[in-house]
Formats: sequence, structure tokens, C-alpha cells
Amino acid sequence: MTNTLNATADSALKRLDWESGHFGLSAAQVVDGELAEAALAEALHLARRQGVQLAVWPAHGDRELSEQFLHAFHGALVDRKLTYTRSLTTNAFDMQLPEQPGLPVVEFSAAVPSVPLVELALAAGGFSRFRIDAMIPHDKFASMYRLWIERSVKRELADVVLVAPLHQCDVSTEAPLAAMVTISQTAEQATIGLIAVASAARGQGVGSTLMRAAHHWMREHGANEARVVTQRVNLPACRLYERSGYQISNVQTYYHFWL
Repeated sequence: MTNTLNATADSALKRLDWESGHFGLSAAQVVDGELAEAALAEALHLARRQGVQLAVWPAHGDRELSEQFLHAFHGALVDRKLTYTRSLTTNAFDMQLPEQPGLPVVEFSAAVPSVPLVELALAAGGFSRFRIDAMIPHDKFASMYRLWIERSVKRELADVVLVAPLHQCDVSTEAPLAAMVTISQTAEQATIGLIAVASAARGQGVGSTLMRAAHHWMREHGANEARVVTQRVNLPACRLYERSGYQISNVQTYYHFWL
């Protein structure tokens, strides 16, 4: 596939430029998320003729494809993506959250991520489709999330990176970390990008403390709604968001087809 799909493919397929460059292959997305299997097969045949190696299909809702279909196109279900949202006009949910008293949550101020911060960024992607799909090399997944956190601390992909130190008295930029979250904001909506709690700090109210701090930052910067995307299989994250007052607003089912 060249840099642009031809006119026949334009309406059915969208080239994924970033993925193509990062993973070193020809990647494209099947645009219509509501296709029946026969129409999806036509789109995948078209993608194959265009030289697409990885075709991504974000289907609407909890879409199930037959095993026969997946086998025919070397496909796999790699993610059920949940979008959670909540209003920030009340802090009632935040007041009910358990927390770890005295745990400081501070802005990560360095322009380069520390080793502990990179480790948490990789942990944040542990349930992503790029980690789940065994066809994607682990080093490519790791470099993707490393780049994500590097660009977040530079304020290119986030407006703030908040961290909680593992040892409460150590807030230096190289300190071991209990948790981290990246936040971006557009108009009155704030979005959580990466979020992770270190294994050594789980079950102690750290995640709830981090969410309280994140919502405080969002309100201070004018947001009245918060949004976060996660995977259905990431049960700890789903439970944290639901305890924090979030509700599911959208579901997409992601399939990867290796053509």
C-alpha cells in the first residue's frame, strides 16, 4: 500500500499512518463499524488487494464474528473498548472514595520521564490491543507506550502528569512511584490518558486517592465532564472508574485482521 489508498478504497478504508510507520507495515482501518459479515469480507478483500497487512475494525457495540470468518481472514478479537464518562459538577462520589491519608499527589515536573514513570506507562498498556495481539512484537508495544509518556511529560499528548510517590516523603523526579495519571483537556471535557498503580501499592486506596486528585485538577482547570477509555478485561480499572462515579457511554469491539 502506498501513502494513500486509491479512490476505490477511500470510502471503505482509512490508512493508519502512525501505526504503519511505527510498526513498519501497511495498516488501515475498516471505516464502517456496523458492517454485516458479507460486507466486511468485501472490505477485507479490498484491503488485501491494496496491500494492507493489518486491517483494524472497530465494530460498534458487542459485535461477535464467527470463528469461520475470523479463520478465513486471520482475524482475532483484541479489545472490547469501554468509554466511561462522569459529570464533575458534584464531588459526592469523590468524597465517598477510600483514600490513603497523607499520600501526596504532585505534578511530574521533569521534561524527561523517570524510569519508574516509564515502568508505570508500560503497565498502563498491559491490557491494550497492542499488547494482547501476539502478532505485534513486544518491543514495538513497549516503544509505543514509552513514546506516549515521553510526549506526555513534554505536554504534547497531555496537559499534566500527576504522580504519587511510593514513599510519601520522597517527591523527587527520580523517586519510586506508587501511581501515575496523564490528563488532557479540551474546552470543558478532561480525558484521562494513561493511568496505573504499581503492584506494590495496590489495595491501599492509592487509585482512589489518584482519582480524587485528578478530578480536583480537572475542576480547577474548568472541566465539567471527565472521560476515560479502558478495556473490559481490565477489571481493576473498570471497578475504580465505577467507584469514582463513571458510567459506560460507549462500547466498541476491536478486531485485527492480518492479511
